[in-house]
Amino acid sequence: MNKYKEVLLIVEKRQIARHNTLGYNFPFFTREPERPKYRDDFNEIIGIIARISYGKQKDIVNIEDKYKENLLQNLDFDGLEDYIVLDMFKLNFEAINKPNMFLYYPVKDNKKSELKGKKILAEYITKLFKLNSNDDWIKLISAKKSNEVYDDFIRSSLPELEDNKEPDKKFNFFNQEKYLELFSNDLKSIMRNDLFLTKNISLFISYYYFYYIIQETYNLARTKRQEFKSYYAFDNEKVSGGRKVVKQGYSIIQKLSKKLLLNNDVLNYLNELIDEDKFYSISEIYEDLTLQQNLKRQLYYFNIGYSEIYGLDYTPSNDLNSLIEELRKMLEQKNTSPETSSRYRKSFDEFSNLSFIKRRGRYGYVFNASEDLIIMFVNIIIGDKDRILLRDLFKSFEKRGLYFDKTSQIKIVEYFERLNILDKLSDSGDAQYVRAIL
Repeated sequence: MNKYKEVLLIVEKRQIARHNTLGYNFPFFTREPERPKYRDDFNEIIGIIARISYGKQKDIVNIEDKYKENLLQNLDFDGLEDYIVLDMFKLNFEAINKPNMFLYYPVKDNKKSELKGKKILAEYITKLFKLNSNDDWIKLISAKKSNEVYDDFIRSSLPELEDNKEPDKKFNFFNQEKYLELFSNDLKSIMRNDLFLTKNISLFISYYYFYYIIQETYNLARTKRQEFKSYYAFDNEKVSGGRKVVKQGYSIIQKLSKKLLLNNDVLNYLNELIDEDKFYSISEIYEDLTLQQNLKRQLYYFNIGYSEIYGLDYTPSNDLNSLIEELRKMLEQKNTSPETSSRYRKSFDEFSNLSFIKRRGRYGYVFNASEDLIIMFVNIIIGDKDRILLRDLFKSFEKRGLYFDKTSQIKIVEYFERLNILDKLSDSGDAQYVRAIL
């Protein structure tokens, strides 16, 4: 059977909106309750990521009671009341400084719908950056012992986690190796110091996830892949309408996000018609002439059948570009409502709680680089070296998706001067160095 006939039979039988038919391209949702809200921080997602990486249960409902029971059995303080012992070894996830505690970061809001969204998001990130096969990461988070007796008492009293019994979700990633190489090298750098890692792990992983989502939203419907130069403002600096941070910043992604579900659905249908194990991006389709010819034939007949099912007035074109646009218009009419698209893209607004976007008056949301983000990447980029040339530092920022115009660069340099980490041998950028501050 021609693949277009098979897909049309499914459409005709169900006649409902179809999303994520071949797996999740983005961990976004068309239902409000499932969307993770990032109310406080990203730590609960880090906990789920760590447990998925280690093959353990994704969510932890309550470990306090079992921890207290184990603690009192493991420790013998003659003459001390139980409540004193429990207070001495109280679980405080806000003060954690050992990576082997990531496994126990609890899920703060255990509502069933949002928990589902959080678990899908965490699994998506784990698979995107292949943390479940990163031996150094797994060894670090699963270590039973550290160099601190106090921390080891706490760790040894935590309950054993059950193995994960949930089936894996299917995800589709684009240009994955590029992101994976950057992420893995930086993860290796951040893992050199336990305190630095525990302080920054949420910021680090959430930023790389954000970077991926921004780039792939930009490229989802592009026939030729292109790096999106995302210009950031430095935390509290003032911005004006003529600057790149406004003109070439988040406003572009915000506009594209309104069509994200539609573009997502178009790509899913194209891949259903291609019918291969590999999931192709639009740009990959346009790089393969044989693939284009086969898809053109399938899509030609699929569009005719789809229009007949829904009673649409339609005359097919003869070129692939036009056929894809005609499919897009039909899906927009019958598969992807404005209300559903609006709910799907709201995950972008939640990024404001992670500080990567910030509302700037009449200019709306712009990309935002906090002081913590800048310093984290300064330390990661410098690594085990003593310092780095200022101009090389800004190039390294750009390699990680952080672009700054001249005004923002000046503000960042002033910030380095206040921190006393700028070695200024002369006023030219060729003779200015930035030191790490671990």
